[in-house]
Order: sequence, then C-alpha cells, then structure tokens
Amino acid sequence: MSINTNDIIDKAAKEIKEDGNANIIVIGKTGVGKSTLINNVFRGAVAETGTGRPVTKGIQKITKDGIPLTIIDTQGLEVKDYSSIKDAIESYVFDTESSENAKDHIHLAWLCISYGSARVEDAEKDLVSFFHKNNIPVIIVLTKTSNFKKAENE
Repeated sequence: MSINTNDIIDKAAKEIKEDGNANIIVIGKTGVGKSTLINNVFRGAVAETGTGRPVTKGIQKITKDGIPLTIIDTQGLEVKDYSSIKDAIESYVFDTESSENAKDHIHLAWLCISYGSARVEDAEKDLVSFFHKNNIPVIIVLTKTSNFKKAENE
C-alpha cells in the first residue's frame, strides 16, 4: 500500500481549518530563551528578546497570519516573584479552560530549560505538576543548545 503525501497534506489542512488554532503556553525561567524559541517557530521577530534581563511582562498571546498556532508567552520564572508569576499563569489557564469554546483552551505547554543548566528547579516541577493535574501535556524544550556543538568537538 502506498501513501500519497498530497492526501496527507489535504487531510491536515482540512483538520486545521475545521479545528482552528493550537494554543501552546511557554513557561520557564528568565533568560532561558522562551522568546527566542517563539521567534524561531514563527520565523520572525514577533516576541521581544533581551540578554540576561527579563523582557516579557505578564502574559502575551502571539499569532502570525497564515499559521494555525497561538503561542502564549509568559513572564520568566524568578525566585523573588515566583508566587505572583505562578498565580498569573494558573489564573490564565483557569480562565481559558473555563471557556465554553474549546478553541480557547490551552492544548500544550512547553517548559523551556537551558541546555547548559542541566537541572530542573522546584518551581518548574511545581508548574509541570499543575499542568499535569489540569490534563495539559507538557513538552520539555531544551534551549540554547549551541553547546551540543561544543560537546561534539571535545
């Protein structure tokens, strides 16, 4: 049995048209590269980035015409403000999940972890647990992976 790629592409386009956007919330510590990841996914400067300082304030929905995806960029997790940042993320999720329109719900969470840090903080584990309890799958995204090249050369 042969697979016709045009049939697959047509089916995918039909599903996207019928179901609408996928909503992905991006979480992680300040400076791990959440906004850079978003810019790479959308192939353009749609999220402001900075080096070593918090840039994203609050929670921002980012879309791009022609791409059936909404990415929700969140403020970076910081120890001193963790409770208020966590509360804002949880409140946002509860608000979207309480919508009667399933197209408003969060479909997936990306937890960004810098490849170089190689550790998961308790705050990150806590948020992963929150998403798990609310039946939102979480994917761990390793950012700043240019270190892979260095490791290969050693």
